Amino acid sequence: MAKFMYLVYLLQLLCAAGAASVDLVDMEVSNCSKVKHIFVSKNITNHVPDNPVEGSRLSVCRSRHSCCTPELEEGLHRRVRRDFQSLLHHSSQTVQGLLYTTATTLKSHVTLLARTSENKTLTLFSEAYSRMFTLAHPPISALYGSLLSYLNRSDPGLGPGLPSSIPSGDSTALQELVLDFFAQLFPLVYHQAVNLHATDFTEEYKVCLRKAFPDILPFSDYPREIAVDIAKTFEETKVLLEALLLGADILNTTDQLMSSSNSSGLDNCYEALMRLYYCPRCQGLPSTIKPCNGYCLNVMRGCLTQQRAHELDLPWNNFLSETERLVRQTREHNGVEAVLRTLTTRISDAIMYASIKGPYIEKKVRKACGAPRLVAGPAVPDETLAAPGASVELPGVTVSSVARGYKEPSSDSPLQLFLDAVTSTHARDFYANLADSLCSDESFAETRDTAECWNGLRVGEYTKTLVRPGVDAQKYNPELTWTESEPDPKIGQLSDRLRHMRQVVLSQLSQTNQLMSDSFVRGEEGSGSGHSPHWDAEDDDPAREPWNEEGSGSGDRPIEVDSDSPVNTSPKIPHDKTSGAASSASAVYLLTLSLAVLLLPFTRWH
Repeated sequence: MAKFMYLVYLLQLLCAAGAASVDLVDMEVSNCSKVKHIFVSKNITNHVPDNPVEGSRLSVCRSRHSCCTPELEEGLHRRVRRDFQSLLHHSSQTVQGLLYTTATTLKSHVTLLARTSENKTLTLFSEAYSRMFTLAHPPISALYGSLLSYLNRSDPGLGPGLPSSIPSGDSTALQELVLDFFAQLFPLVYHQAVNLHATDFTEEYKVCLRKAFPDILPFSDYPREIAVDIAKTFEETKVLLEALLLGADILNTTDQLMSSSNSSGLDNCYEALMRLYYCPRCQGLPSTIKPCNGYCLNVMRGCLTQQRAHELDLPWNNFLSETERLVRQTREHNGVEAVLRTLTTRISDAIMYASIKGPYIEKKVRKACGAPRLVAGPAVPDETLAAPGASVELPGVTVSSVARGYKEPSSDSPLQLFLDAVTSTHARDFYANLADSLCSDESFAETRDTAECWNGLRVGEYTKTLVRPGVDAQKYNPELTWTESEPDPKIGQLSDRLRHMRQVVLSQLSQTNQLMSDSFVRGEEGSGSGHSPHWDAEDDDPAREPWNEEGSGSGDRPIEVDSDSPVNTSPKIPHDKTSGAASSASAVYLLTLSLAVLLLPFTRWH
């Protein structure tokens, strides 16, 4: 029995000696001149010895001879935590900047397009519809201002709430915005281009005209078509802006969480980081000797798993994947850009339709609101009307500058740059590959296959097992002791926001695809006669609704589409099926329209 106890005692001594040999690094340290400037650059100047000192009193970087004192090691321990936080921030900053820059550039691009479109529209009224200009200015500015205000509300990073709702009610609100604009425009057009009078209508009569607008349809289907296109493209753009800004905010918030983490479970992480980065300096090794890549990966994967960054990996990947799809879709059909570039022309077409269909519209107005009721008093003097080329002050551009040939914003979009940069910045699988990104930084770790690197004990090859990312694998990490911890509710909230935003993006993708399919179906309807879908109906048949007829399917001429215009979403409104009389009437209207367009530079609408 005594012999057995002696053997146990001897075994314990051997184990203690082995542990000491592991803890105490025995490397020859001649002097500390090669590392002293490193500590000075870290603003740690106290207790830096000129020559090696006894290192057995150190708590982490224990060795027989060291360039670190216990006081210096304590300062390095505080410093390594800040270094790690800075390293995380630097790694995510590129992706965060990509998302934020794409969002702000896209918003600026759309804002400039909207301002240019607004000025073009005001130029149109100033030169072609001068008698309406003064009264039309407020509703025009209100329309564009409301659209831009809608986009400017897309910043989910400003609060803890979730962006958008599923399904979104924005489409209906945007369509009502556009239809209200045309309802406000109707009394002006009716007074100046259809039923001209020396004095204006009474306010009561204007109210009646606005209320009767949905039944009279003075602009045919133009308002509804424009409303649908604006609602589709502006909602799509807003969701994209929300997604980009949310992604940037998630990265920023994660950085802050990791920087402010006070979990006691991270103590061994910071000790492992000390051994990884600062212990070789305590051994007098110069900065050219960096941690081995496998050693770095084990430490970083262990630390990041303890900080629970891996929990964001799946929701982040799914969110970014759907956001990329939305970016591609927005870029392919030039949604909001195409709508804004053609909006002025479409508004003009709607007004011209109303002027040409004046007699028919007047019959419906008299039926709904009676004879015109006018304001008593003198006529509006001509000098109060806008003259050709009048300048209207707006941010950035004036009407007069547009009239002189103002160059529209470039069609180059930031979206293609975003798609190209997603790969180069390793935005996909960002959280899963974060440790790889950190250890691929040549300024931090060795990236070559070499034995001239720090392996945790000395300069030499790293031979320990390389563990995979993830919780299960970290139980076998040779560099950190794994400690189970409760899920972080803040990380859970970030995951929920990513999942919610992904559903918003998926809903928008589905909604846009459905609208585009509906537009294609509407584009396939109609007579196929080649006549304008809006202007080829009879005027003198009050019982006839020219914009609700079915097509003849004659197929004698192909449908013509303007190559400079966006995809036509207009329902085809056919000509009369019965006889050549309808064709004659259509020819008259087309001739009238052509003359109106040719004479437009020389005349005014009176």
